[in-house]
Amino acid sequence: MPLKVYVDTGESVWSTNGVEFDSYQAAKSYGEGLQWRWTAVRAFAVVPVTPGFYGYLTTKAVREIEVRE
Repeated sequence: MPLKVYVDTGESVWSTNGVEFDSYQAAKSYGEGLQWRWTAVRAFAVVPVTPGFYGYLTTKAVREIEVRE
């Protein structure tokens, strides 16, 4: 199952883009890079998704399914 990086920007939902990753480490590195490039990122999470999934998630949903080392 592919992984996506979801970011918390202070909205009521977490956002993502179309980039999918095969490994946790690759997704984590991408998320860390986003924190340096985007000033609005408060936090990020690595989340497993079905291929091609693109949508917003609530904080509760992110915390329930996020992948951790």
